[in-house]
Amino acid sequence: METISGFTEVIEGLQDQCDGATNVPSADRLQEQLKEISTSNRSQQAEVESLRMHLEKLGESKKLAEARARSGAGAGPEAQVHQLKDERDMLKARLEELSSNTATVQHDQQEQVHTQELKRLRQDVESLHNEKEQLRRQLQDQDKERQELQDNFLYVKTQLDKVQMKQAEAAQNGSSDGQKELQRHKQTLQSISEERNRLAARMDSALNVAEKEKAYHEQSVERVTTANARLMEERDRISKEVERLSSLYAESVRQLQASLADAQSGKFESGAGQTDPAEVALLRSEAEDLDAMLREREEENDALKTRIRKLAASLVKLPKAARASQ
Repeated sequence: METISGFTEVIEGLQDQCDGATNVPSADRLQEQLKEISTSNRSQQAEVESLRMHLEKLGESKKLAEARARSGAGAGPEAQVHQLKDERDMLKARLEELSSNTATVQHDQQEQVHTQELKRLRQDVESLHNEKEQLRRQLQDQDKERQELQDNFLYVKTQLDKVQMKQAEAAQNGSSDGQKELQRHKQTLQSISEERNRLAARMDSALNVAEKEKAYHEQSVERVTTANARLMEERDRISKEVERLSSLYAESVRQLQASLADAQSGKFESGAGQTDPAEVALLRSEAEDLDAMLREREEENDALKTRIRKLAASLVKLPKAARASQ
């Protein structure tokens, strides 16, 4: 009965909380209620265990009475009296057992009903709590949306007021200010167009000059290349001539030395050629002239190489300058 009354109080409390829908039980409170129910269940289990032990004792006494009845079947009226007393005690115990079993079954059924009702009420409480949270979030979203709409309305109203004030000021000042502003913008546009045309003309002239300089430098490079090739050929020819003259000079010197040696010894061999000193001097002067010409050609070749390098450097810089002017 105490357990039933406890369940009834818990259920009434949950019903009051559901009806009010304002104070939702916390998880700690539900845990406390669950602990109370568990304690009540343990006490009921202890009571059931005591009843089971009592039934076992009654069964033992019944077996003992049956043994006495079998052992003292013809012992007389006293044995029958004891047998009847035992049967009476057994019937009383059976009656108590049946009454206790009936009460236990009813108690279990009521406990199951109350447990199911408690679960249902707990589910209702949770659903109400979730619904309340959902409604709270919806209310927050609606408040946020209302605030955004209000801010947008105020912004649009402010901009509209500014436009109306500008229109009113323009109407007061008249249309002359608009004409002056338009004329000023036209003049600015015209000056910008003239500046653009002037810059375009300068760029075209710069491109033309760059193209002319490029063509001139290309022609100069071609001329220099041709001159260089011609100089290379001349140098090769001069080199061959120098080699020939060197060999001739060496041969002349050798013959001169031989003739001088023969002149000093006073012996001249038959068939030997006579060497003229004038011819030797002429050969020496020609050799010196050839050496001077060779040195001059080499200096000219070095000067042409330097000029070619300068022209190549100027041709490399020319496209960069044209791109910079563009």
